Parts: sequence; structure tokens; C-alpha cells
Amino acid sequence: MRRDIDVTDTAFPYLSPTTAYILVRDDGGVSQVLPGTEIVCEVRDGKARLFAVWPGQWRSDVFTIDPDALLAELKANAEWQETRRQERMAENARMAEERRSRPKERCPRCRKDGLRVRDDGSLYIHRNTRGAECGGGSAYEMAEIRRRREAAERQRIEREQRERDAAESRARHEAEYERLDEEFRAGRLDGHAKRDGSLCRGSLTAFGASLCTATGHGVSTGELAQWEAKLAAWRDESEQRPAAG
Repeated sequence: MRRDIDVTDTAFPYLSPTTAYILVRDDGGVSQVLPGTEIVCEVRDGKARLFAVWPGQWRSDVFTIDPDALLAELKANAEWQETRRQERMAENARMAEERRSRPKERCPRCRKDGLRVRDDGSLYIHRNTRGAECGGGSAYEMAEIRRRREAAERQRIEREQRERDAAESRARHEAEYERLDEEFRAGRLDGHAKRDGSLCRGSLTAFGASLCTATGHGVSTGELAQWEAKLAAWRDESEQRPAAG
């Protein structure tokens, strides 16, 4: 079956590898050709006619090809190929830069430093200090090293966080002690004083008993809560006490 293809028919598989092109020249020569600008120019100049065979499952149809439609398809394909080429070049440049900036590693076997790392995480083939080829630095070995390194980094971050939390807790306890010391110096809180007249950190409970020991004047969070409860009770009692008339 022979059909004419309009320029606007974009459904035709112009560049499909299964589409066969047949060029019939005015001198009677018939040949199978590949679609290209030279063939299009020859057809547009009226020196030949171009046909295409679109194979189907049960039959194959022969189409008369409009050179303008084929030329537009060739230009669009060339632009797409150029775009793909530019994208591949940009990707190759990015990967090359990433490889150059990738940190060098040490071989876990020969302990040689400054070795380049492949994309899969393994080390490039290298020689040890005796000049023999070293088989160390496989992807598994380097992954295990990175796993231990990441675990050590997590432990360091957790340790620093605990230290910050402890420092903040000490700062809060110190601020609470300073406030309680002011209450003690003002005579609003029972306890006993150290030689400088400040409040002994271990001198108070909710009942005012002395907890001072020979080991120092430490204070715990529970003791601070007891001191706060005693102070709150004293304030409530002061507010409920009738003023002297």
C-alpha cells in the first residue's frame, strides 16, 4: 500500500531503526539509503523520489516521504542529540571535579596515605612501601572504616552534647544557689553559714536539718527542690499572716 505523508504528520517513525528508506533516482537507479540532509537536498531538487517502508505485524506499507517533513525531523533530532551531548559533558565534568576533590584515604593493609578513591568507595590499585602491589582497600574494607569513623563522630557529638547539658545544669544549679543564698542572707531561709557568711549548700532540707559533711558543700537537684518547697511554704505563711495592728 502506498500513502503520501504530510509535513505535519509527526506520528510517522522517520528515524526508527526499522524504517527502511528507498531512493528512486530519475535515471532509474534504486537504492536503500539512510535519511540525511544530502538525500533530502537531492529529493528537493527533483533529482529523485524518496519512499519509506513502515513494517507492521501483518503487512508493510510504502510511503512517499515529504523532504521538508524529513528535514524538520532531522533538525529536531540533531538538536536533541546536541542537548544530550552537552548534558553528558556537564555530568562528566561534575564527576571529574568530584573525583579530584574527593578526600584521599589510607590503605588499611599497607598503611599508605594519600590514595585516591574509586566511585564504589574502594581504593585504586597501589603498591606498598616494598614496591609490591597491595590488594588492600576493597569497597567492603573502606565501607567498614567509614562506618567506624561515622560511629566515632556520632559518639563525639553525643559526648559534647552531654557536656553542654551538664554545663547548663551546673549553671542552673549555681543560679538557684545564688538566689537561695540571697534568701538566706536576708534571713528568710533557715540553714547555717560557711565562714564567709554564705549559705552552706548542704545545710538545708525541708525540715531545716543540717546535712553538711566533711567532704564539702554539694547540692543535688532533689535538695534544690526541697529548698524551693520550703521557701514557697514560707512565702505562703507570710502572705497569710495578718499584719500587726
